[in-house]
Amino acid sequence: MKTISLWTIVISFLMVITACSYFETDKELFSVRVDGKEGFINKKGEIVIDPVFDRVGEFHDGLATVSIRNVSGVINEQGQFLVIPQYAYISPFSEGYAVAVSHNDGQFSRETFFINHKGERMFQDLDIEDAESSFTNGLAPVRIDDLFGFINRKGQVVIEPEYMYVRPFSDGLALVRDADTRQFGYINAKGREVIRVEYDDANDFSEGLAPVRVDGDIGYIDKRGNIAIEPQFQEGQHFSEGLAAVMIGSQFGFVNQKGDIVINPQFDMVLHFSEGKAAVRVDYEWGFMNQKGDLVITPQFDHVEPFQGGLAKVYIGNKVGYINHNGEYVWNPTE
Repeated sequence: MKTISLWTIVISFLMVITACSYFETDKELFSVRVDGKEGFINKKGEIVIDPVFDRVGEFHDGLATVSIRNVSGVINEQGQFLVIPQYAYISPFSEGYAVAVSHNDGQFSRETFFINHKGERMFQDLDIEDAESSFTNGLAPVRIDDLFGFINRKGQVVIEPEYMYVRPFSDGLALVRDADTRQFGYINAKGREVIRVEYDDANDFSEGLAPVRVDGDIGYIDKRGNIAIEPQFQEGQHFSEGLAAVMIGSQFGFVNQKGDIVINPQFDMVLHFSEGKAAVRVDYEWGFMNQKGDLVITPQFDHVEPFQGGLAKVYIGNKVGYINHNGEYVWNPTE
């Protein structure tokens, strides 16, 4: 079942995303699409915000981005506009702020800035070229003069832009990529390099460990930079609920924080554990397994997303639905 390349991008994103602020297990509202328009349902599958938008984002901090005719605004959980559609793009809100890109006659402007819940532009004196996400741990990554650093919630540059690339803070540390060597390391909230920039590839910390690539293989380090799990895997995801997906040969299984294989490699592709289940792909179809490795929801979907708030988003062709932990539809697939 070879599908459109968009989903390769989506699944790749889901595989590498860590336990960041954008992943909410206490989710109450879920986006749906009906007759080409999008709105929101609750956990019972009841429509609570009518499908009247061209596009919606998921709720974060009680707010969701919505788009009408390629212009984005922000609504609250009652469906009321807090920010009238006026921007080309608005990121999910985090710690009271979101990243916005201005709109100009239907064209994307290169002007990027932060807004508050009212849609007001913040930090007027801050001239940034780019910001990939909003705040975590009181700091947000920004690009100034082609290099990345961090600002605080007052809009002050507190970690000077000197990196080719940075990730938001996770587990108290931020992944950075050196502009000269192009290697990866980690800094703390004061900007001090606490784990040397020496890795060819790396990802965020989660549950005290981070995957890093050493001599072509993925292993895991602790927050002191010590090797916790020897590099031996072709690929490795972040830890979630005590387990991390790793690739051995051409298939994925799961290891614990000691590096013991607890679910044997047997899957084409997997996502991280959430609410006790992990999405797995078998013969090009997705289902879910528990932490014992037992398939508890039979593979039958073209694509899925991890469980959040008791429901999982599932895709069949162009239709999208939601299932509960028993694999029962709470919202039958619609488009």
